[in-house]
Amino acid sequence: MNACMTIKWRETYRILSPEELETWANMVFWHGYDLMHRPCLIVRLGLACSCLPSHDRPRFAQAVSTFLSPVVLLRFHFAAI
Repeated sequence: MNACMTIKWRETYRILSPEELETWANMVFWHGYDLMHRPCLIVRLGLACSCLPSHDRPRFAQAVSTFLSPVVLLRFHFAAI
């Protein structure tokens, strides 16, 4: 995905608010750092697949995307430098 596609995606995709993310806090959350001091995003996919009704799964994916979107933007920022 190139930068233009990412920008277009950000313009059309709805990012969840902090209040909406609270719903998913037990399934998607930042926790600690890896050996290279990068933050670790925990995605409890097994829990989500076993507990969520099928109509909630797209919202779960949206929550994961919301957590990752600032990381993607930061990555493109540093790649451009």
